[in-house]
Amino acid sequence: MKIEIGKIHLEWESSLQLSDSLKVVLEAGLSAFDAFLPQSLSLSKGEVWLTLHLISSDQMQQLNKEHRSKDQTTDVLSFPVHDTLRPKEREANLPFPLQLGDIFIADEVAAKQAKEFDISYDMEVLHLLVHGLLHLCGYDHEVSDTEEKLMFELEDQLMSAVYSELS
Repeated sequence: MKIEIGKIHLEWESSLQLSDSLKVVLEAGLSAFDAFLPQSLSLSKGEVWLTLHLISSDQMQQLNKEHRSKDQTTDVLSFPVHDTLRPKEREANLPFPLQLGDIFIADEVAAKQAKEFDISYDMEVLHLLVHGLLHLCGYDHEVSDTEEKLMFELEDQLMSAVYSELS
């Protein structure tokens, strides 16, 4: 299934059905990200594509083990096509349509975290999508305290934009 908002094209890859409520929330998130691209990343031309995979915790543990040498599940993993899309660090001529990469979200972990944070499952999946999108753009909270602060500020801005749109 595809969701298209502005210049953003999201391909949904999951054996799980995309509910109407999750689709609405994802569309709001993609709309906020569509506004974020020209503002923060100076990407105002062309279409942007990404794939979202909703997978089991066991599948996530395997991915985490294979790609990060961590034999445990996690909530979200991102596999970017480009090293970074940050304006001062990226390649000069990006190819459009621009392929961002893949985001994997562990379904059971998202459900557990939604309960812990007392939010809906849909909003937790969206939060993990936003987190993953920032990783696809070249932000990494594990690099330094400064980078962590920047990434989480951007995450908060995007989530605030989504909450505004959904209100």
